[in-house]
Amino acid sequence: MKITLDPHCIVHLANRTGAGSRIAQLVSRRDAACFVVDIACAPMRDRGVRPEQYEHFEGLLAAAGVGHLPRLEPLFVCDVTFWGKCVPASDEMARLAQGLGDVLYGEAPGAEIPFEGPNSPAGRRWLDRHCGVQAMWCHIHHRNDVFLTTDACLKRDALRPKLGALGAGRVCLPGEV
Repeated sequence: MKITLDPHCIVHLANRTGAGSRIAQLVSRRDAACFVVDIACAPMRDRGVRPEQYEHFEGLLAAAGVGHLPRLEPLFVCDVTFWGKCVPASDEMARLAQGLGDVLYGEAPGAEIPFEGPNSPAGRRWLDRHCGVQAMWCHIHHRNDVFLTTDACLKRDALRPKLGALGAGRVCLPGEV
């Protein structure tokens, strides 16, 4: 079973939360191959992880106990993805990302950082939406089986058929796998 870890799962692992303990148990299972997406969500930025500082991301992964896991490279998004740790989008790849943004958020996140700046509440929401789209895009693109998230909103009944039509497969919370 191939499992894509939502970036927020890494934060829970590093913070040693209850959800993090359940994620750690899953990561250690022999029948599970877990993957990390090379992207930093807003809570990771609070720990100094920025697009130009991949070494901080690696340090966070090591602290979370998942530095050994294989990585999935997202589509390039300026001011979001790590240089050299992302892929350029073909038209088909961009359409999938756009479709995911529309399904997950009602409208895909735009390319421009909100006027208030990346550390404002609007900027953090913008960043996390890009991370959500990119993590799910990686999951679908690499044909993984389970998308593990700590966001119960991603499991809403209204989203299941739409995400399924895009190829998402199972979306699970920690403890459901």
